[in-house]
Amino acid sequence: MISQKITLIQKTARRIHNTLHILLILAHIIFSIRLLAGQHNFLLLSQFLLGTLLFLITIEQIRKKASF
Repeated sequence: MISQKITLIQKTARRIHNTLHILLILAHIIFSIRLLAGQHNFLLLSQFLLGTLLFLITIEQIRKKASF
C-alpha cells in the first residue's frame, strides 16, 4: 500500500517535472523569437504557444484521470 503511494507520488513528480520542462522550453522559444521578430508577430506567436501549452496541460490532466 505504501509502495503504491510512493510510486504514484513519483509518477506525479515526473509529470510535473516534464510540464515545467515544457514551460521552460516554450519561454526560451518565446524570448528568442521576440529578439528576432517584431512585436506584432510576437503577440500572435505567443498566443499560439500559450494555446499549445494549455493543450499539453489538458492532455496531461486527461492522462492523470485515466490512470486512476
